[in-house]
Amino acid sequence: MKTVIVPNWAEQDAIDYMRFRHFKQNWSGNKIAKHLVEMGLTGKLGGSWTSNMVLRTCRYQFHETRNMFEKPEWWGTEPYHDAVEWD
Repeated sequence: MKTVIVPNWAEQDAIDYMRFRHFKQNWSGNKIAKHLVEMGLTGKLGGSWTSNMVLRTCRYQFHETRNMFEKPEWWGTEPYHDAVEWD
């Protein structure tokens, strides 16, 4: 049986937010991590964000595969959704 991994769109929202802050607004990984912690947004396993985690997430090309899936109706309501192209 083949396993299909589907996007967690709430996670993708956070990823787009980080990518927008980093690539479009030139925020450092450290600044983004502190901001996420202040917002109460935890990492995938419930922990605090670090600069390294933020930058690794921003650069991880695997997330581009989400484009193969239909986006939820609410997607695109934020200016950072799909604002940064995947290289």
